[in-house]
Amino acid sequence: PGKFISPGQKTGHPENGRISVLSMLVFPAILAVICSFLCAILFVGSMWVWKDLGDFDSDSAIIKRTISSGTFSLVCAVLVVITDPNGLPEPSAMAKLGIGGSGSNIVCSLLYFVLLNTVLFNGVVIRKIVFRQYGNFRGLQGLRALLIAPFLEEMVYRVTICYLLYFSGNSLTTTYIVTTVAFSTSHWHHLYEDIVVDKEPIKEALMSTLGQTVITSIFGLYSCFIYLTSGSLLTATAIHAYCNYVGGPNFSVPYQFQGRSWLTSKHLLWLNVMGVVGFFTIVYMFPYPHASIFTDPKFLG
Repeated sequence: PGKFISPGQKTGHPENGRISVLSMLVFPAILAVICSFLCAILFVGSMWVWKDLGDFDSDSAIIKRTISSGTFSLVCAVLVVITDPNGLPEPSAMAKLGIGGSGSNIVCSLLYFVLLNTVLFNGVVIRKIVFRQYGNFRGLQGLRALLIAPFLEEMVYRVTICYLLYFSGNSLTTTYIVTTVAFSTSHWHHLYEDIVVDKEPIKEALMSTLGQTVITSIFGLYSCFIYLTSGSLLTATAIHAYCNYVGGPNFSVPYQFQGRSWLTSKHLLWLNVMGVVGFFTIVYMFPYPHASIFTDPKFLG
């Protein structure tokens, strides 16, 4: 557990790194990279097939976009199921989709990564509790943020793209990089929304997109680590929802609490630094104890 299997173990053909689709199509490693970006583009594009959506946060827009993006995610799931590592017995469909494993392993996975995430974002969590900023996650907007988006994005960007990349013979590093870039750049469509739909100044929209690219790159890398380590769609979705709820690091003290709270900006900064140190300490000293299709060849037989 914690040690990823080698290209030779995962493909059976270390010299060319290929997987076959329905034993008919050759799937070279470079094609997996192209396919990964294509999946990301089509996933975003599926949300733009509707005309005259109006307010993107309206219930009707959320429902329509969920239908189209959910349909594409289902196509991705089918692609994963019918794609087999060349030269090896086929992993079970459940394992491929990240929904296999015993109940105890699933519980262990959830507890481990929820604890790990809480340590990493302890400053954010404490800030929310102390300043009572719990957010407003109601109705379909809340459902989208805490369930729909996390599940569909993990299905496409982690379950599908990670599987295609890693089992086509690409290295672990390539898998991390391509998955992260595909995830972060797929959020660039918000630039169009900001400029064309919301009529924001171009400079302001560009700066917002740049900041979002940095944040989504870090989160994409983190989510990739969680899925490749746990091999669990449920865990990846749960942590994604957790992160959506708590948000990113914020070192400011709300106006109404300034001068009247023990928690200052300096405290928040140190809490976040301690969170990063604690995160890497736990990962190094207490690695996740169970294996997945990415870390143990026995899952491929």
